[in-house]
Amino acid sequence: MESQRKPSDEKFTPAFLLHLYDELIESVPNASLKDYENYLILWGMDQKKARGYCSQVSSHKNGRFTREELCEGLDFLPEQPAGLREVEILCRDMPIRKSESIQVIVLNALNSHSSKKDVLAKIKREVEHIYGPQWNVFIANGHYWAVCTHRPGGNLVFSYQGVVYGVYHSPERRADDGNCISATVSSTH
Repeated sequence: MESQRKPSDEKFTPAFLLHLYDELIESVPNASLKDYENYLILWGMDQKKARGYCSQVSSHKNGRFTREELCEGLDFLPEQPAGLREVEILCRDMPIRKSESIQVIVLNALNSHSSKKDVLAKIKREVEHIYGPQWNVFIANGHYWAVCTHRPGGNLVFSYQGVVYGVYHSPERRADDGNCISATVSSTH
């Protein structure tokens, strides 16, 4: 009898595991194998499964490991996720791997074939679970103009199949906060 995979396991392809490594290293350059295991768990992987993947990776005595060592452990040759090739970035100030992770969250939510309201709620819930509170999400068909204030490194607007998706991290509410950036974006998609 064939073993059944949980729906949450389907997203953890070798390409996505490598992508998560790249994103972790963008924010924590000296991340250890234990940090990577915890990051996989944060993304929803079962703890036992995360430990199993990490046990396949050779690491140094200090727990550090390279991208190549991860690829060898996963027996995987990397390439860009196919779905992201159809994405057109309109505005972004966040690290590339984080941006790609958020794009994957959005595209996965679209696969649920739910209402736009439910898709927005699902995206917001997952982004906030991984990156913390105060994220905003929008979907726009046709023409739109927007000005939003966001934390530095917290803005992404992209087009996918003629629809515009935006995800941005709201600044904390302080009257004297000069540590925020405003982004103006317009589109005719």
